[in-house]
Amino acid sequence: MTEPCRVFVSEDNTAVITCANCATSRTINVSKFKSREMPMRVRCGCRSTFAVSFEFRKNFRKRTELAGYCCRVPKYGHWVEMVVKNVSLGGIMLLLHGIHNVREGNEMTVKFWLDDKRRSKIKRTAIVKRVTQGNWLHCQFSDRVEYPTSLAFYFMG
Repeated sequence: MTEPCRVFVSEDNTAVITCANCATSRTINVSKFKSREMPMRVRCGCRSTFAVSFEFRKNFRKRTELAGYCCRVPKYGHWVEMVVKNVSLGGIMLLLHGIHNVREGNEMTVKFWLDDKRRSKIKRTAIVKRVTQGNWLHCQFSDRVEYPTSLAFYFMG
């Protein structure tokens, strides 16, 4: 089976699905699929079928492999190496190296460098929303920076 097509959902819970075979587009209400985690099969009028996965996030999330460091706030320890696995304007998912004692609700300072031409440095404060097995941290930015310019341009490139 081929990789499912990611379809972004607008604020009014509609999504535009475009057939890969005939390029026909259709706008549908997808609110009933909000809790669905698995891709679904869609059949076009041309009889072609394909898989789609609906993206309900507020902010586009970009997959990355960005090096960086994080430290708990207030600074209980030292800077720990991390890899940013994905980033959005609202948060990051990162993988910590080594043993840590980070828990949900902890506040952290994260700093990492984008792989853009300028190697832009991003330094933000984030709240740990979820810690999963294998040192994965799902974090939401908590500082008041609405749209950091370098990060916004990063998504355009």
